[in-house]
Amino acid sequence: MKKLVLSIITILIIGACATSSIPTKVLSEPDWKPSSNSDTEKQITISSINFFNSSLAPFNEHFEGIGEVKIGGIQLLKTYSSILKKRLDNKVLLLSTGELINENQKGGIDPILKEFENIGVDAFHLSEKELRKLPISKIDKYDNKFINSNIIDLKKQSPLSSKNIENHTIKTIDGVKIGIMGITTFNNAEARKHKYLNGLYFEDPIYSILKTHDLLERKGAKIFILMVKGHKRCPDNKCESTREEMEKLLKRLPPNKIDLIIGSEPELLNEKISGIPFIQNSGAGKFLSRVDLYFDTKKERINTSKTKIHSPIKLCSEFFTATNDCHIENDYYMKGKIELIKENKEYMTKAKFLGIEI
Repeated sequence: MKKLVLSIITILIIGACATSSIPTKVLSEPDWKPSSNSDTEKQITISSINFFNSSLAPFNEHFEGIGEVKIGGIQLLKTYSSILKKRLDNKVLLLSTGELINENQKGGIDPILKEFENIGVDAFHLSEKELRKLPISKIDKYDNKFINSNIIDLKKQSPLSSKNIENHTIKTIDGVKIGIMGITTFNNAEARKHKYLNGLYFEDPIYSILKTHDLLERKGAKIFILMVKGHKRCPDNKCESTREEMEKLLKRLPPNKIDLIIGSEPELLNEKISGIPFIQNSGAGKFLSRVDLYFDTKKERINTSKTKIHSPIKLCSEFFTATNDCHIENDYYMKGKIELIKENKEYMTKAKFLGIEI
């Protein structure tokens, strides 16, 4: 009998421990907690968007029994990125990868480029997708810098370039030079099927990375960031994952060449791949990714043990009052979270990011 009672008590204790509270602050960071660094350390934050896909306007996300919340869009992106720069004393790089323009876009490209000019993105990645929808004349019309490291102009025998398209760029943050490059894994056999790619050659991405890395290093860069447009292989209609594609690519890359990779697919992936931090969110102008890198000024390199990969921030116009976020996942907690939100007479409140109201 004693054993039976003890077993029941044990089960109850285990059950209580296994029952977690309703998740709050999901994909949000409403509070501001300034970090402190040593005298020989500099925090450098890299933030990014990917697969913007012409998403100028916000999305109305509907939550059953609660209502709608405006998510994403260019104005919320501008607000959130401005807050990030303000909080971190402009020690921030903002980058954009992957399909800036929707492939079915008909006109209306100028407003997109103009709005991004006002936001102040440090660099956009130029891949074959941008070349399809973005005439170089449009790119050169606005003050937005595009990076292309491995699409070669055969006439010039050098990477495709123009007034606003460069092979690489260097940005200086808090005295540290950061080299930025961008490659696509698009292959030449596929490129030959498209007239808009006539006269262009897609150089081996690893060769381009090594060549550009050495050039950036000679120019004094200490941190190296790679923007990637991937192309998954699908043998027997079974596509490899982004992680698998990157692992295959990075197997060919010598160590200590890249400090951060920013992906371009509309898929959440926030982790280290082959030891290198990799960030990518679900895109459509709804999220802002970021990584904190810590540069050791004595050793003149990244202290990888301190690298912090943040969860992407969902660009909310409002929060659920009870949970300080605007995200409900279709999971075990969904019903409980909705009930918790409804307990408040005022379901919604203004969103906050890093302690500042949106």
